[in-house]
Amino acid sequence: MGFLDINRVSDFEFESDNLWCPFPSYAAFGGQLSAQSLAAGLLTLPDEFFPTLVHTIFVNPGDPSLKIKYQVENLRDGRHLSMREIKGIQNDKLICLTIMSASIKDSNPKGFRFYQERLIPDNYIQMNDYIFNTLHSNTKDTQIKNKDLLKKQFNLLIENLGLLNNTFNVELGTTINNRRQVRITILKEVVDKKEFSLLMTLASDLLLVESALIALNLNFFSKELYKACSIDHNINFFKREIPKSKIVYYIVKCDNVVESKAMIEGKLVDEDGEVLCTTSQQALIRIKE
Repeated sequence: MGFLDINRVSDFEFESDNLWCPFPSYAAFGGQLSAQSLAAGLLTLPDEFFPTLVHTIFVNPGDPSLKIKYQVENLRDGRHLSMREIKGIQNDKLICLTIMSASIKDSNPKGFRFYQERLIPDNYIQMNDYIFNTLHSNTKDTQIKNKDLLKKQFNLLIENLGLLNNTFNVELGTTINNRRQVRITILKEVVDKKEFSLLMTLASDLLLVESALIALNLNFFSKELYKACSIDHNINFFKREIPKSKIVYYIVKCDNVVESKAMIEGKLVDEDGEVLCTTSQQALIRIKE
């Protein structure tokens, strides 16, 4: 499926040559690194195991033009719960380090699920339109006043986002205080629950860092912005079932930005507001002096 494809080299080693970045000259997309790391870990486990936790630390920027190797270490093999450590390496440099756990379906009769999120009626805008509007608002008062040049920049960005647009249809809601809803429609046919977990891992990094920028009245095209990147990314899975509509909502909020570090939280929910997984991320935000 493009984003998620990895090749097996040996029992516990995998590689990929299809890394992607959201914007030209950016580092490899963290959500893809997490998803491919998870895919590598799952390939070392029996089919009945489903991920419960994925925690990725981004050590160095990944180069989208280079191949990446994923080395899996077996931390624990249990009857019901297993754990793996996955290292993503390029040219002998550690790019990312992922810890994952996975479990089989538990037949324990005791338990409850009372974790629903209230979805707020919203006006959504297509991501491509949002990018154009944001780019236009950042350039209208600067040297880029030529409409043809602006359109050329926009087309380059959309071309770069092509792989993402072929996987998801992303619509952005209105930011209210520090909260925003994102509606994500999965365009690909989902084969099984494991593939769905990989897609959710991929989607879970979409627009998270930007929520911190919005809190600072900035965006990815702001001339004041020096650096914006993820430091770590954490996902906790709650539900194994695939939504029939293949539509999920991502509710994201930035709680604070202190000493250039942003703390961001999110919930991926189905159309009924039932939580599929929760996310948290620490991001580095640096402004030009």
